[in-house]
Amino acid sequence: MNAPDEFQPLSPSPFAERVGPLYVSVRDSVPIVGVRIEPHHANRAGRGHGGVLMTVADIAMSRAVRDRVPRGATFATADLHIAFLESVGEGAWVEAVPSIDRIGRGLIHGSCLLSSGEDLIARVLATFAVRLP
Repeated sequence: MNAPDEFQPLSPSPFAERVGPLYVSVRDSVPIVGVRIEPHHANRAGRGHGGVLMTVADIAMSRAVRDRVPRGATFATADLHIAFLESVGEGAWVEAVPSIDRIGRGLIHGSCLLSSGEDLIARVLATFAVRLP
């Protein structure tokens, strides 16, 4: 199972390594994170597990936030809401496309769309807490 040509393997954190393999591409300066749903990503019904989809969205959003905080600043996901709209089966390619909606002094608000082909899989809203150096 491979990724589309424009995607490269993501250099994972120890946690992301467990849920991968994950891939990344950049479109219009936006980091897109992708995953091919494999058997270890599935729930008991054989569909992509919601926790995996949430993780992919969180990683995509974190990469988008990382590009927007000052050097030396740290950040963490403070809040994450997901609305699952469709399920995906084994072999499906899922992409998480993040956007930064508002940057404040201590919070960054963003959203993310997860899709598989033409199907919208989930909508995500997130808030990140930023600690300046």
